[in-house]
Amino acid sequence: MLIFIYNLIFLVLTPIFIIRIFFKAIGDASYLKNLKNRFGVLSTSMEPGLESIWFHSVSLGEVISSSDLVRKLSKDHKVILTTTTGTGFKKANQLFFDNKRVDIAYAPWDFYFFTLLFLNKAKPKAAIFFETEIWPNSIHLCKALEIPSIVSNGRLSKKSFKKYMKLNIFFKKVFSNLDLVMAQGDEDKNYYHQLGCKNIHVTGSVKFDQGSDFSKSESLSFKKFLEHPYFLAASTHEGEDKIILDSFNLIKRDFPSVKLVVVPRHPERANKIKALFLNMGSKSIYENEDETSSDILIVKSLGILPTLYADAQLAFVGGSLVNRGGHNIIEPAIAQCPFILGEHYFNFKNIVESFINADATHIVRTPLDIFELFCKTYKNQEDFREGMIRNANTVVEKNIGATRRQLSLIRISL
Repeated sequence: MLIFIYNLIFLVLTPIFIIRIFFKAIGDASYLKNLKNRFGVLSTSMEPGLESIWFHSVSLGEVISSSDLVRKLSKDHKVILTTTTGTGFKKANQLFFDNKRVDIAYAPWDFYFFTLLFLNKAKPKAAIFFETEIWPNSIHLCKALEIPSIVSNGRLSKKSFKKYMKLNIFFKKVFSNLDLVMAQGDEDKNYYHQLGCKNIHVTGSVKFDQGSDFSKSESLSFKKFLEHPYFLAASTHEGEDKIILDSFNLIKRDFPSVKLVVVPRHPERANKIKALFLNMGSKSIYENEDETSSDILIVKSLGILPTLYADAQLAFVGGSLVNRGGHNIIEPAIAQCPFILGEHYFNFKNIVESFINADATHIVRTPLDIFELFCKTYKNQEDFREGMIRNANTVVEKNIGATRRQLSLIRISL
């Protein structure tokens, strides 16, 4: 009965979802080009004798983090990799453009008939949901069709756990239908257990297994800009850009040669950031502009953060000065880049605290906090800066191996 009500609500909301897609298509035509995917219509070519796996990574960060796991699964299976966002869709196509065993699509909306149509076409041996993706219909139908449903790299923030518990009578049934949960930490395992999951294993995070094969900054069109020492603001959200510019103005006062590179989490915000900076009295440029007189660069391109991390003097990881829960801090750690973040890191609580406890990162709240930490890393290269990098390396080395552990558990479940 509850799943029926859920589907009824979803059906009522579907026109709103369609309208939202049309608005998003203004900035990214791929949303409309692949609109049929949302209704469960899938174009995929099956290789004779090769079983398929449905792997869902919601957005850009998840697509990057799960890429090695997907690549390893594709050695023995056809992988249908779905995503929800335009940035995730683009990145997935970049990562797997030469892999004929990985097909990219937008995930179907979680309405009964859309999901059923998708599953009947894909015929997956298993459905794997990466990190935080819990879709009631998808999990319910997988159970009904005897398709193992698996959570890979599972994490639940306290905030999400409380939301699920408020609708416990519904979500306990959803979570109990999961066949395997591979949780990042003990706290995540406890949350999943309270929500009704039974087969739970703590495997760590596959993000620690990301390679360090970063392309050189010389290959970038704005390499001249990066010849100067620079402060990197990565994956920023609305509300953080003003704080970043205020901190950079303090930095410039003492260190005139230092530049600022801003990479918004959503590239479509670049115009707003540029306008905001101009209103605050600072001129900025995009990476494809010939003008080089500005001290501030706004990057709209996808997939170059690892390279920018590798050469940055210090990086701020966004989504943490505002209440968004933070973003992946393992990426700068692997790139040998000292990094800082705000106090709103609930999406990655266990991981962030492991770095804090190792003196591998620091929490900032104000422009002055950022300025003071930049001064420490810039003035004390061999002491403070190298100490942060060394401590971060220790944390990473202790946590390597999650991909291997998760891959082993997935294969046992197939």
